[in-house]
Amino acid sequence: GKCKKMAMIGEDNKSVNVFFIGDDYDIFAKKPMSSSVFRTDVLDKDYPISWFNNSAYLFVKHSSSLDLFEINDTDPPKNRQIVDSAVDKYFYYQANNTLYLLSDGSLYTSIIN
Repeated sequence: GKCKKMAMIGEDNKSVNVFFIGDDYDIFAKKPMSSSVFRTDVLDKDYPISWFNNSAYLFVKHSSSLDLFEINDTDPPKNRQIVDSAVDKYFYYQANNTLYLLSDGSLYTSIIN
């Protein structure tokens, strides 16, 4: 099943707080209702974060780049990948696992396997 976690942006707009709220927190060696916090660059105020469909990854949008963080038992996450270093806006559609990127007035789509 999907992991039960919740992500929130910190008040400083430079951190992400991930709370492990479900019954499968043991997968991540976390205690019930525990949390992980990781620092990032200044986050995009309009649409900064969204969960990947398996709830193990989190898209994090900064002022111009889009990153993908692996949410696991480390603090901060051990894996961080740059999806795009010059993206204006993005939308991840979980139902069909498609990522939409708007960059320099052009729209790009990618189906994630």
